[in-house]
Amino acid sequence: CSKGDISQKDTQKTQTAVDENKLQTNSTLTQEIQENWNKYEVTNQLPEFSAAINANPIDPSYQQEKMLATTTGELVELEKKYIDLWKKEMESSEEQLMLVLTETDAEYFQANQNNWVQAIDSDLQITDDILRGEEYDLHLGLTFSQLLLSEKRELYRERTIKIKYLHYLIESNSTNSGALQSVLFQFNEE
Repeated sequence: CSKGDISQKDTQKTQTAVDENKLQTNSTLTQEIQENWNKYEVTNQLPEFSAAINANPIDPSYQQEKMLATTTGELVELEKKYIDLWKKEMESSEEQLMLVLTETDAEYFQANQNNWVQAIDSDLQITDDILRGEEYDLHLGLTFSQLLLSEKRELYRERTIKIKYLHYLIESNSTNSGALQSVLFQFNEE
């Protein structure tokens, strides 16, 4: 065996180990998602909601792209892309929910939703401003940007699921429920 053969074998073993680790991480994430969102089966025994959340098309797409990202810059762009996708999904879910709410409840919900968006943006901006301020000399760089964006993506994801769940509860209690709109995802990769 030459040194080149040994090096190539070591590289293949290392790549195989990395790939296996990524698969295990993805499997663990899927299990965590299922455990977290199964908690919403509190008022009835209909499995549609948890099944729809567990099968949503956004999370697997995000995980697949995340595994391919090799730089912090790529991760930043990935987070921005999926913030936009979750935001669009949230807005679509809002529209669907408002169709089943009374006019008064729809206005109240919309005002609350606007406050939520402003609060999230404000909170993340304040955190960024404080930690990037010259007073603290932290020099956090692009990795910190990626972490803030990841937090924002997750907040939009959780809010979307909460809105879908509210819609689901109202819709599944309806006498003419038929096809449940609340469990549908509008995800469309652009």
